Amino acid sequence: MSKLDKRGKHEPKNKKSEDTLKAIHAFIQKLPAVKSHYCRASSNRKYLPTEIENVSRLYKMYTSYCTSNKYEIVSKTMFRKIFYSKYNIGFHSPKKDKCRFCSKYENIMSERELTEEEQKLKTIHEEEKYAVKEMFLFDQQLSKAKGNFICVSFDLQKVLNTPQGQNMNLYYSRKYSMFNLTVYESGPQNAITYLWGETNGG
Repeated sequence: MSKLDKRGKHEPKNKKSEDTLKAIHAFIQKLPAVKSHYCRASSNRKYLPTEIENVSRLYKMYTSYCTSNKYEIVSKTMFRKIFYSKYNIGFHSPKKDKCRFCSKYENIMSERELTEEEQKLKTIHEEEKYAVKEMFLFDQQLSKAKGNFICVSFDLQKVLNTPQGQNMNLYYSRKYSMFNLTVYESGPQNAITYLWGETNGG
């Protein structure tokens, strides 16, 4: 009696167990990733705190996590592949946050051409944006030339999460959010900062 053909029946040597893969996902899902402060309405991408600079730093955290919990550690290549293919997480917030209209049209144009109506609305929005910028620059100059004219701008800047540090436990601890509102008076170049914690205010 001939033996059964077992070709293709064996598990690949480099195939990882289900528990090992679950440990990777559990680690990533515990990361303190949050949406960009200004792009929340237009993007689902989340960002890690600035202390986690890159995937190398993240992999080092992962290996410590596995060592502490006695999990099998996968290679950096496999970890990187899972992180980038399964999760929409970045390491740094965008250098320049965009308004929801600009982001909306960029997302559309990455998939298809704009319709005639969409292109019209995009052009109107861009013209309004440049007109407002020119008006602001004019008011800035006017506030410097006239003592009885005030030009003030303000910005609710990015949330400051505390505490920060290189201790591994800090990455998984509950962060306390600090908010920073900066008001700038163009003429005398006065800057005023209002700082408060998440337990203050309404």
